[in-house]
Amino acid sequence: MNVTEMRELLCRIGIEPSDREFIVIANKVMGEAVAPIAKEYYDSLDQIMRDGGYKPTRDFLKRVDALTAEGYHKYTTELLFWLYTIPLMKVAYAEKGIPEELLYESMTDISYKVRECRELYGITGTFCDWFFLFVALKLFTFGRLQYEIAEFMPEYYSRAGVELKKGDIVYSCHIPSCGPLTPEMCLDSYKRAYEFFKPQLKSNIMPIVCHSYLFWPPYIGRVFKEGSNLYKFATSFEKLLEFKTEPFNDCWRVFNHKWPADTKELPSDTSLRRNFIKYIDEGGEFGNAYVILLFDGERGEII
Repeated sequence: MNVTEMRELLCRIGIEPSDREFIVIANKVMGEAVAPIAKEYYDSLDQIMRDGGYKPTRDFLKRVDALTAEGYHKYTTELLFWLYTIPLMKVAYAEKGIPEELLYESMTDISYKVRECRELYGITGTFCDWFFLFVALKLFTFGRLQYEIAEFMPEYYSRAGVELKKGDIVYSCHIPSCGPLTPEMCLDSYKRAYEFFKPQLKSNIMPIVCHSYLFWPPYIGRVFKEGSNLYKFATSFEKLLEFKTEPFNDCWRVFNHKWPADTKELPSDTSLRRNFIKYIDEGGEFGNAYVILLFDGERGEII
């Protein structure tokens, strides 16, 4: 991509102005070397997905890392790699009749990850290896939430006429770190996702699952206070499985900070962060949960 094309792309996916020129200059230095590997990756995508996605993607990223120029970090080079897959995805969207606007809405996730990388490491780049889900057209963004076509994890579930067995197709919800999570935003996202996936659904009910620390039962009511948006979101789902973790693996998501030796090292500039610090200091346990929500798309409501 030339300078004009790169600037336009960065703007369309929401990269902050303070990062754009750095990325444009990095592209001048490394883009010509990165682009062919992105094309090779895209052309190999069917085999990559058959091999599980993650490991072959990491193998490609190692090749990309080796192209990192002096004065840059590998996370910047990896960012360029993912940016170069977007024009290739544009062709796939057109072939499948998917609106181009949805491509750029989905890829705004890159802008969130660039911000996280800068806040966590002080680097303009990205450290994520699961963008292949977007590239393979397995993950889409509809407003506030993202949806991945996935397989049901528990052995069996039945409610409201919906029966799911392990391995059945469900729609796994991702929650990007991009601001408030209001019930209105979520409902709008469920409606849009339903309309998109409607042709492949078995009924008017869309099974939406999520696997996140936001659903760890001890957090609900203690960290996520009753009446808050996070409390409303967490309690709108039904818990199916829960997993204890040690230590607090999601610390970086909440604090943009690695798990510290002492909570005094953690920022306390928001009520959520203060609630988490209090929870940690009181010896609270950490974990995550796998949950489900049944959305009636015709009525536009959660069952």
